[in-house]
Parts: sequence; structure tokens; C-alpha cells
Amino acid sequence: MRFSGTFCMHNEECVSHLFFLCPFSREIWHRWWEAWCQGCIHATSLIDFWESLGRPPAKTSFLQAAWLVGPIFILWNLWLERNHRIFCGSKLGSSQVWKLILNRLQEMIYAKCDMSTYIDPGDQAIVRNLNLGDSCKGCSLRKRPSHGKQRVSRDGRWSPPPMGILKINTDGSSRGNPGHAGIGAIGRSDDGGAVFLLSVYKGQHSNNLMEALAIKVVIERGCSLGWRKIICESDSQIVVDMLNNQKLEDVSWQLASLARQTLSLCRYLDSVSFHYIPREWNRVADCLAKWASENVGRWDINSRDELPFEYCEIIDQMLLEDKSM
Repeated sequence: MRFSGTFCMHNEECVSHLFFLCPFSREIWHRWWEAWCQGCIHATSLIDFWESLGRPPAKTSFLQAAWLVGPIFILWNLWLERNHRIFCGSKLGSSQVWKLILNRLQEMIYAKCDMSTYIDPGDQAIVRNLNLGDSCKGCSLRKRPSHGKQRVSRDGRWSPPPMGILKINTDGSSRGNPGHAGIGAIGRSDDGGAVFLLSVYKGQHSNNLMEALAIKVVIERGCSLGWRKIICESDSQIVVDMLNNQKLEDVSWQLASLARQTLSLCRYLDSVSFHYIPREWNRVADCLAKWASENVGRWDINSRDELPFEYCEIIDQMLLEDKSM
């Protein structure tokens, strides 16, 4: 029996067509080569592709890693979307699959590579195109602070809370720090189902301020929905330590004010805890916060139904993957 192509529904599906020749797949590859400022490799088979790949066109170490593993992410996500279309009725467009590829590539690079390494000036455009960090005035990405208080394995995913407890993942984003900023969060119950989500643009602020504001807002939301027990996870160790230690003398008055408001709200709960987690465990909230900071203006999302369709598809895919872990 012969099957028509899953993406284009015109040609007979085979490995070469699925991964390289289908217009859907070719659009993904075009975005990849464009991100690297390279001409397209017009391969017709996996062997042709790997033989034509060549050396990384970048001097920065984490970009060299991305050059090698990125094509594997593309092939894997094309295969996943192909199967999701057949068995789950998925209908993601090429731009949405591309966003998923970038998100997953970013998770791997942040988890496995040293992001404080020197960035060659000629690689700045590639870093921006792959969303691997903000190009700053210096030639290195800002190193995540290390306090040594909380050692966390980076190999993992979101895990559900105990029954009767709401787990909320939060994130803040600032493009420029300070710059256009937003907050993102998602609350989930023990079955992994979304209780609420939010993605809100907040004007021009610093990243730490947005991290703290996100936590304060979600504690308010959890209380308003009637939850009495909350676990809050954030990838900002600075803000988590601030709330757990309650030492506010050495932080800015804005951060201290938000911390006091948050701690005051916690008095209405039976139990609440704040935990630091790596960014790759926090990817849903990370996406929601980034979208808020990117969509300057009246971006005020307070439920899944308010998200544009293409964003809904991405969030639904991430939630499904988290539940299956």
C-alpha cells in the first residue's frame, strides 16, 4: 500500500520526501539555513545531508554544538509532527513547528553548554536568529548567578504536585534588562491539567522585577480561585532566595515591596513553598513570559482561549509532553 505525503498530501511518502523534498520540510530547512546566514543544502537523503553539512560556520563553542545537534532536532520534530497528524489530528504549521524546534534547541544548549562563554563578534546575528540569548554590548552572554545553595540536576522535566495542591510555574522576561518586559505563568493540578495561564506585557522594567511580580500575581490568582495549598516554581534563584530567606535589606525598594506583598498574601494559605528550578524545567512559563515581552502594547492574556491560535498549539504540545513524562 502506498501513502500520500502527510504534510503536502500530494506525493508518495518516503524518507527523502518526508524530511527533505516536501514543501513543508523545505520551509523548515530554509529557516534553519537562513538563521545561520548560509545557503541551503539541497539534500535528497540522510546520507547526502550529513556528507554536505561541513564544519560549523561559527567560532562560538555553544553555536558549534547547535550546528551539529540542530539538524537532529529538525528531523525529530518533523517525525513527531508527522505522527501527531496521523494519530492525534495535529495541524501545526511550519512556523509553529519551527518555534518548537527553537525552544527545544534552546533547552538543550542552556542545559549542556556554558552560556557565559565568549561570543565571537561575527556570531552575534546567529545568536539572535536562534533565540539563544540577547546580543549585548559585550561579547558574552550574561552568566546566570550561582549561589551554591541549591544544587539542582538539569536533567528533568515538570513534575505534577500532590493531590489537592496547585503547582504554579512563573517567569519574567525583559528584552534589554531593563527593556520591554512581561510576565508568564501557568498553574496546574495533580493530573497535569492547566488551571490557569497568563501572559501579560508590563512596560519597561528589569528582569528581576518581572520575576518577582510574576510570583506575586500568581499567588493572588491562586487565592482568588480558592486554592489553599500552593507550590510555586521559578527559574530565578535570586527571587526564590529572597522570598525564602525574607532578607530584604540588600534589594531594591521595588523588589522589597513586591516581596512584602507576596509574603502578606501567603498568610491566607494553608501552605505555600517557593522553589528554584532550571529554565528547561520551566519552559511553558518561559514561553509565555517571552511572548509577553515580544508583543509590545496591549498583550494581556489571562486564559488559553485568549491566546492566538498558533500560540495555543505550542502550549498544548508542551503540556501534552509534560504530562507524558
